[in-house]
Amino acid sequence: MKKQLAEIIGFTLIELLVAIAILGILSSFAYPYYNSAVMKSRRIDAINTLIQLQMEQEKYRVHNPSYAVDLSQLPVRKNKKEYLSQEGNYTIKLIEGSSTAFEIIATPVESGVQHQDICRTFSITQDGPEVGSNEQRRCWNM
Repeated sequence: MKKQLAEIIGFTLIELLVAIAILGILSSFAYPYYNSAVMKSRRIDAINTLIQLQMEQEKYRVHNPSYAVDLSQLPVRKNKKEYLSQEGNYTIKLIEGSSTAFEIIATPVESGVQHQDICRTFSITQDGPEVGSNEQRRCWNM
């Protein structure tokens, strides 16, 4: 009888609890980093949309005496009343449009996960991205 018990291979309850505890500790450290990486990757949605709209503004300006004054004049995704980025994570607004300048901003959608991101607003003008501070440069990956 003793010989049969010695031949049984397996894990004890203590070993399983220790393994589960180690996994729990590792995941508690990994999850915030994962969440941060996902938010950083979603910033590309705002950046790509703003760069595309900058090019569309320049195309519009070639055929018209001024830049577009309304986003309806440019190819932008619309959801009910607001204009959205390509993947829908950011709301796009045209702040200014004149014969010499324009400014377009992207802000996280209120109910979206990007609303918790440290990079809250992206802005682009006819001269390119607005990156006045080091934090804004980091947000634009510059």
